Formats: sequence, structure tokens, C-alpha cells
Amino acid sequence: MENTFLPGTVRERIADLMKYHKVSQTDLALKIGCGDSLLSRFLTGKTDKLGDENIIRIARAFNVSTDFLLGITNVPDKKNYAIDELGLSAQAARNLYAGKANAQVVNYLLESPRFLDLTYILEQYFNDTVAAGYAAQNQLYTTISSLTRKTVKTEAGEQAARDIAHLRTSVYQADLATIENQFMLAVKEVKKEIGNDFAAMQSMTAEQAKRMFTEVAKGQDMTNPTITPEQVSYINAHGTSTHANEIGETAAIRLALGEETAYKVPVSSTKSMTGHLLGAAGAVEAIICVKAMQDNFLPATINYKTPDPECDLDVIPNEGRKVDNVEYVLSNSLGFGGHNAVLCFKKWQG
Repeated sequence: MENTFLPGTVRERIADLMKYHKVSQTDLALKIGCGDSLLSRFLTGKTDKLGDENIIRIARAFNVSTDFLLGITNVPDKKNYAIDELGLSAQAARNLYAGKANAQVVNYLLESPRFLDLTYILEQYFNDTVAAGYAAQNQLYTTISSLTRKTVKTEAGEQAARDIAHLRTSVYQADLATIENQFMLAVKEVKKEIGNDFAAMQSMTAEQAKRMFTEVAKGQDMTNPTITPEQVSYINAHGTSTHANEIGETAAIRLALGEETAYKVPVSSTKSMTGHLLGAAGAVEAIICVKAMQDNFLPATINYKTPDPECDLDVIPNEGRKVDNVEYVLSNSLGFGGHNAVLCFKKWQG
């Protein structure tokens, strides 16, 4: 998180930074190559002339922006860094700049304390320091095991030697297990944080769904519909297994079909079986809907373990359902940026 300072003049900002970093006037003057007397006169207000070059050097000394020293911003953190200051290689910087690496994902990871810890573990792994430690430990266990066998020639001694030998660790396995565990913890932590932020900003309330439905339904004859909610046999939900989507989609289904009918219409997410196919999801789910009508079989929402009280429709949990007839089917596809569509399929009665 960025530090924020109260507004102040250039000399006040420099004095605050000296106090914050516990740097004396003499030490700062020495660090920037400026006369102690000039810096003293500037800080005490006896002169306003410190020189642009000295301002730049002070900014570099405290690793802040010159905009901060000049009072243009109250955030000291530099916004622009040279590649070598960040420790990035030219190729790494090019990959970020060219979009070959997702900069937002990189940001999320670098802001995670767990991921920062992981970089230290990776450094050890790459340098083989931990591996060397395990190798030395294994050698010690091997030596002790061998000595035990030679000196204690009993069944108990043999068992003790075997037990000691079993203490040996695969040199790289322990390293990789630690790295994998730490990485998954970091990723899950970041995902949870993103999910919390997104849900707080984007979750659709019933009132929002109602307003959206009212706009979509403008100009439609809702009193004499061609297809009634009661005729719908099945809904293939967008169902991404995210809190924001499920609440909004449940509210929209209840609003579109009516509270009473919505609870009678089976709804499932086949993404639980196919995963999210992004641009192909709508097409694949349309095929699934046609097959549901053809076979009179409703696909399940698999891996369903913990019911959400806010998503209380008939989600066909874990096992598909054979029915007498599937006549009308809805397929929901909700895209990024509000690109939403619902297809209605009717069984051919030729």
C-alpha cells in the first residue's frame, strides 16, 4: 500500500523524509554531494535556492518522485522507474510492455505476501542451497545407518538401520513440494481477494435484475406471451460457479419466470462438466440443450457439495434426470461487458 504524506513545501517534505528514514542533515548532504551549509540554510529557510540537480539527487536518495518533493502529489512512491532500478531484464520488461504477460496478474501476485515469500524459496531452489542441505542430510543418515548395521548386529539393530535410512529425503522432491504448496496458497489468496472485490462491486441484486428485465421487456406483449414460463422444461444456466454470477442469474430467472414457476423449472450448469469454454461456451451449451430435448434427459450440475441459500432453484445436483418430455429449453450465455443472450429451443414436432 502506498504511503501518503500531508501537503507541505519542498523543505518540509525533505525534513519529513529525513525524520522518517532517520537520516541526518550531514549524512544527506554527503550522500547527494552538496555542501552541508547550503542544505542547512535551505532547510532553515535562510535561502530558497537549493538547485534542481540537488532536488533530483534528494529524490533519488529517498527513492521518491520529484513530483512529491515539489508538492505536486502527496504520494511519495515513484510512478516511473528505470528498468535497472526494478531489477528487471530488458526481455522481461518487453514481455510486460508487449502484453505477453498479463500485467494485472503480475500485479496481484507481487502484492501478495505469500508470493513474495515464494520468490525467496524459488531463489534457494535455483541456487541449489536447499538441495545441497538435503543431500548432506541424506549422506549423514546413510552413514549412521551403515554404522548401525556394522556395530549392532542384532535384529533390533537392523530395524534401527532401516528406520534411519527411511529418513532420507529425495533431494528435489521436498523443494518442489514446498514451492507447489506455497504457490497454490498464494494463488488461492489472490483469487479470494479478487473474488471479494468483484462480488462487492458486481453482484447483482434482485432490484437490479428487475430494472434490467423491465428495460429488456419494453415493447413486448407480456400479457399474451407466445411461450409461457410454465412451458419451459429446462434451463441451461451460464453457471460459472462464481458468487457474483450465481446470485444475479438466480434473481434473473426468478424474475423472468415468476417466483412460483422458477422453483419448478430444473436448472443446471454444464460448465461443471465442460469447464468454461469462453467463446465456445454458448455453442456447446446450445448443443447440450438440443440433446436434452432429443433424449428427454436433463444434465446435472456435478461436484455440487454446499448449497447456497441465495441460489435456491432446482439445480439438478450431481445426477442427471430422465423425464417424460422436454419441449422448451432456455440457454443462458452471459459475456464480459454486458454481452448477454438467452436462446429458446423448441422440440420439433414433425
